[in-house]
Amino acid sequence: MTASRSASNVVQITYRRLFNCYLVVEDDGLTLIDTGPAGALPAIRAELTRLRKPLRRVLLTHAHGDHLGGLDRLVDELGGELEVIVARRAAPLLAADFALCDGEPAPEPKQRNYGHPRTKPTRLVDDQDMAGSLKVIATPGHTPGHISVIDTRDRTLIAGDAITTLGRVAVSGDLVWRWPFPALSTWNQQLALQSARRLLDEEPVRLATGHGPIVHDATSALALAVARAT
Repeated sequence: MTASRSASNVVQITYRRLFNCYLVVEDDGLTLIDTGPAGALPAIRAELTRLRKPLRRVLLTHAHGDHLGGLDRLVDELGGELEVIVARRAAPLLAADFALCDGEPAPEPKQRNYGHPRTKPTRLVDDQDMAGSLKVIATPGHTPGHISVIDTRDRTLIAGDAITTLGRVAVSGDLVWRWPFPALSTWNQQLALQSARRLLDEEPVRLATGHGPIVHDATSALALAVARAT
């Protein structure tokens, strides 16, 4: 497990060189973006101790199990003070309701990829909502209800699995042989490409994803990934 500070406000925590989650420093404490698998919790605890700031909120980019495996235990440890934020569209998926909403393309998502924590969200967010300094961006495609966030202070984009950077920068659904699983678990590739274009419009300075290293020439790297997937 490793942890590194990639920007003034963001700490990347990596478990088994494959799974990332992020601590974002805010004036009132810390926001955790995803929890990773349950095995990532010791590294998260260590960073909380090192930073000496309280964890105020957890924001999940999407409902896949490798992004929320430690949620229940973390909530058990920290009690009722922790805000748990998910996209409004993701809430039914967390409750094992895989029915498509009006206008969503078939087929339904593959149920085996999703986690079902007993923890219930305390806040549901929509596109353009704010969570501290983070602006929510709706990025469906990898899953229904997938969201990314961009730090409005320094333009760091935390994209979950809308984009991956393991092997190369790629749009979700664009197969990368070194790490094929995000592509294989993507619900709708066309929506994923539309979401990637939307992220490119945000002109991020750096790109942080659920799998792979942080990319500092983010806009150029995103443009190349979108071109490959088009």
